[in-house]
Amino acid sequence: MIKRLGERDLNTKFGTFREVLYYDGQKEAIAVVMGDVAGGVDVLCRVHSHCIGAHVFNSIECDCRE
Repeated sequence: MIKRLGERDLNTKFGTFREVLYYDGQKEAIAVVMGDVAGGVDVLCRVHSHCIGAHVFNSIECDCRE
């Protein structure tokens, strides 16, 4: 069962997103959402399978940045 652990606003230069943390009993997953997608049809999404901190947000604190 997938559980929703928490959420918060994520303010960026592109607007305010909603960051939502999920857990499936083994791994965590983060959804970054803009707008109301509940019940939406053809909602655009991107699945990122590696470290989101380094690859998406260009974090200097992450070991996998290289």
